[in-house]
Amino acid sequence: MVNYKDIDKAVALRLKTRFPSIDIVSKDIEEGISRPSFFIDFRMINAEDFMHESLERSIPITVYFFPKEKEKNKIELLEKENDLQILFLEDNILVIDEFTKAEIEAIEFEKVDKVLQCRFDINLFESYEREDTELVMEDLEFNERI
Repeated sequence: MVNYKDIDKAVALRLKTRFPSIDIVSKDIEEGISRPSFFIDFRMINAEDFMHESLERSIPITVYFFPKEKEKNKIELLEKENDLQILFLEDNILVIDEFTKAEIEAIEFEKVDKVLQCRFDINLFESYEREDTELVMEDLEFNERI
């Protein structure tokens, strides 16, 4: 089963391929952020059981971009918005591991306090990894005479 750390790594790898010189920070935003940088966050994950057979998860992901300049950054934010749109929609399959891929169908952008927020959802459907504990019937021998 895919864990959230693997999803975070997949998003970070995608960002690093396009923006190798921009840091991806993992410390809390309130602690202060180096600029320019990205911060990846998961919000309001929804996980549901499907017929006791599989796990269905909807994972909203937000990528924050902190521009180089705290003020006067309109052009830089517009450029990153365009770049992120290309990065996540043009090639919209996010490879999480060798067995798991997720499709990104739509992206939303918002600027809050001069920080660009790029939001998208991925949906995963995974069968539970369970051992079969039911007893299996042995070969039966029976007498066909009546």
